[in-house]
Amino acid sequence: MSPIVSTAVFVADLESATRFFVEIFALEPIRTVEYDDPDAALFLGSPRGAKVRYRLFRGSADFVGMLSLFEITNPAPAEVIRSGEGAHLGECCLVFRCADVDRVHAQLIERAHPVLCPPRDLTNPDGSRNREMTFRGPGGVLINVMQKYER
Repeated sequence: MSPIVSTAVFVADLESATRFFVEIFALEPIRTVEYDDPDAALFLGSPRGAKVRYRLFRGSADFVGMLSLFEITNPAPAEVIRSGEGAHLGECCLVFRCADVDRVHAQLIERAHPVLCPPRDLTNPDGSRNREMTFRGPGGVLINVMQKYER
């Protein structure tokens, strides 16, 4: 089995979600695909014939794996019902490294985007330190951003 090669996030509006990931994370869209095969939606748990579009992104040289945003319509998938803002069982979290967590936080605040946990310093059990923050991105996906401190 290979390592994870791409993470898929389901979004209601592919164009809006694309703008978010390009502006906040400087990800580069490298391919957009619209499936003609009516069975494509079956692989995503949607009914046969649902319209499936996805956009694949890559990041900088140190970006591991790829991110795919999927938009399914006719019919759209049901929204996840969350109780509270924190993590939920079975939920995934996208984790990004960045050079300046406070800059990402400022960009989110400038857009009036809600933040679950503002930037905080965290000391790991091995003594290493990070500055991290958490928020929800397009489609409600949980996103953690970390800035590694030099030891």
